[in-house]
Amino acid sequence: MNHAFPTALNASLISCHSCHLLCKAVRPPEAVLSICPRCGARLHPRKPNSIARTWALVIAAFIFYIPANVLPITRVISFGKAQSDTIMSGVIYFVKSGSWPIALVIFIASVFVPVLKLIVLTYLLISVQLKSRWRPRDRARLYRITEAVGRWSMVDIYVVTILVALVKLGAKDLPQAVVQSKRQISIVWIVPIVAILIGGWLAYKGLSEKGPMVMISFESAEGLEAGKTKLKYKDVDIGQVDSIRFNEDLSRVLVSAELVKEAEPYLTSNTRFWVVRPRVTASGVSGLGTLFSGAYIGMDPGKEGKATRYFNGLEIPPVVTTDIPGRVFLLKATTLGSLDVGSPVYYRQIQVGQVIGYDLDKQGESLTIKVFINAPHHELIRKNTRFWNASGFDLKLDAGGLKLNTESLVSIMMGGIAFETPTSLEAGGPADEGQTFRLYETHDSIFERTYSEKRHFILHFNDSIRGLTVGAPVEFRGIKIGQVVDIKAEYDLQTSSPRITVLIETEPERWGKAYEQATDPKEDIQKLVDRGLRAQLKTGSLLTGQLFVDIDFHPQAPKAEVKFEGNFAEVPTIPAPLQIITARVNELLNKLETVPIEQIGKVAPAIGSTLDQAQKTLVSVEGTLGKDAPLQHEMRRALKELAEAARGIRILTDYLERNPDALIFGKGKEQ
Repeated sequence: MNHAFPTALNASLISCHSCHLLCKAVRPPEAVLSICPRCGARLHPRKPNSIARTWALVIAAFIFYIPANVLPITRVISFGKAQSDTIMSGVIYFVKSGSWPIALVIFIASVFVPVLKLIVLTYLLISVQLKSRWRPRDRARLYRITEAVGRWSMVDIYVVTILVALVKLGAKDLPQAVVQSKRQISIVWIVPIVAILIGGWLAYKGLSEKGPMVMISFESAEGLEAGKTKLKYKDVDIGQVDSIRFNEDLSRVLVSAELVKEAEPYLTSNTRFWVVRPRVTASGVSGLGTLFSGAYIGMDPGKEGKATRYFNGLEIPPVVTTDIPGRVFLLKATTLGSLDVGSPVYYRQIQVGQVIGYDLDKQGESLTIKVFINAPHHELIRKNTRFWNASGFDLKLDAGGLKLNTESLVSIMMGGIAFETPTSLEAGGPADEGQTFRLYETHDSIFERTYSEKRHFILHFNDSIRGLTVGAPVEFRGIKIGQVVDIKAEYDLQTSSPRITVLIETEPERWGKAYEQATDPKEDIQKLVDRGLRAQLKTGSLLTGQLFVDIDFHPQAPKAEVKFEGNFAEVPTIPAPLQIITARVNELLNKLETVPIEQIGKVAPAIGSTLDQAQKTLVSVEGTLGKDAPLQHEMRRALKELAEAARGIRILTDYLERNPDALIFGKGKEQ
């Protein structure tokens, strides 16, 4: 906001225009009824009708300026001969006589300065009469300069006085002039020297106080107006728009602005400008104050960088400026999701930062997201910190039940990022400014270890692989060791049958010391295959039918040799469990077809008598364990008594819980 300095008028102090006594105003200055205690004159903050008086004086000056230059101002009588001179004829006379310094002083003081004062005063009166707000500081400076220079406009009067003193008017016997050469400087030179010094000082002061001019490029000049739009930093005016024009191809608008002198050290390549106007975004509403005051240009100064005067204005205001303490970090992600500029960054469900920008990489395969973490929370970022996309909510169904996780309602609506440093990892040092991290998709994925080395293998399947997709996991006894990277159908010319080729990617570093001790990968994979290493398709979810590749040892599998297709080794496969069951069912049906049904029919009478005997046995058992059997009645009575005993025990325990002292004093007795 603008900070106004206190004035004498605000303190009810008024200077008397007659005796210049500083008085305390008894009544408001607008009433103009206060009386000076010294001279009795009325006190008023401004001269009444000051603008009308000034107009009258300026018009009178214009009128009297004409006779002042047309009529003679001097009349010299020499040897009985009179000569009259005007201002301009006197200037010409001194030039012809060689006294050009005196002629210059008279011309500047009597011709140039008065004309300049009249022009400046007329311009200032017109601007005040029209209530113009264009560059008020420069107009005030122009008035002070005019007032200071105007005091020297009477120098020519002193020159004329000196000339009159040197000439003896009407003298008959004039002495013979004796020319003497003197080396000292004439006193006449003091006046132009002083004038030059004062003019030089005024010029230097004006140039030294003049602020730098900058050129800002915008796509549009909406809300901007030359001579009115301000430049502000922290709501303090630091400049004003001077002009607005187009560039050569009319694609952008060039805004020229003058800043205060103090802003010059901060005009670097890192300085940013933007137009502050009312905006409504997903992250909030900003710039409402400009609805009444009008749009202005905001500035974010940058101390570091190369000095420049040309800037590309931001179309979207920056979320974070350089005066806010904190650090910027970079996140690598494959997709942006629901994230946007202004999306919050959480730590333990507390917002500690926000997204300030994002850029697509040159290859177009990933993007870089810039996040700003406010101080002192940026100290929580370590070199091994993990970030994940907390947008929306995470719904998970497992053996523990249904789980719903989200950071906040804001992250559901406009996206968000969360981070933490898992305790299972080794502690890292503080992260540096601009360090790059990976943005994980979910919170659970941050605990997955990442490895640099990858190895690829080929699998061939002869049956359907419906449910197997690219990205499906490759597991070894329930532990993920890789994923499927490619699937395609081929035709085997040797066997004249189609087959499905699956390319998998594994991470050998997961095997720890075994990977470090490995010498020859080809020999190692052949040894594993000889021990029964096989790949098999298994069902990962009965609901979705998704398949995954399971690698395990099957000692009963037939022996096989590792083949190489290019740089990829082929791992032998075995049928899926469902396919094995299907094969066994088919085998069982084939065996049933070989059963001699006719021979079985010959022993049918014996089988019938056996079945009759079994039926009699079942009837006897039913009589013993039937619904109306005596054993059933006894069991019901025993269970009923057991239930009553349990009820009594429960009543006793409830009473003892309420009255534990009953164990000592008994029921119903006082303590």
